[in-house]
Amino acid sequence: MSSGGGTLELLVVQLAKLLSPLTSLTPTGSTVLLQELGLALSDAQINAIAPALTQATTDTGQLLEQIIKLETAIESEAWAQVIEQSLAAVKQISKVISDFEQLKTAIVNLNIPNVGSILAELPDQLLNYLLASYFGSSTGVMQVFEILGLVQRYRSQCVSV
Repeated sequence: MSSGGGTLELLVVQLAKLLSPLTSLTPTGSTVLLQELGLALSDAQINAIAPALTQATTDTGQLLEQIIKLETAIESEAWAQVIEQSLAAVKQISKVISDFEQLKTAIVNLNIPNVGSILAELPDQLLNYLLASYFGSSTGVMQVFEILGLVQRYRSQCVSV
């Protein structure tokens, strides 16, 4: 990316990188992610929440496409397009974030017993997962965070349903 990007553009690009693991929230690819968040769902339950999973995946994919357009506008120094693409990307980020709550609602509607605490923390846990994935891709960052006491690694207890 050229050095011409401003703060908003840089922020949007980094948020897109943060949210990119959501592209794996397809009905077939979500099992592992949901298990990491403490939910072991059956195939039937995954199918029941498939619309929310698909929406999150679709919105994230559209965000990543929007970011490519933004980066192209920055590189070509087309500042009017940069502003237009930045605003469109911010709107798309808002959609992706709202998908967290929609996914939580879809899982709540499964009426799974004994998962209230997991569901209450689902949006936060999903965001934490994304942050860990984002920072974990940088060599040594997670280790430094662990040494500083900012991060604790632990195995999540899955609730089998």
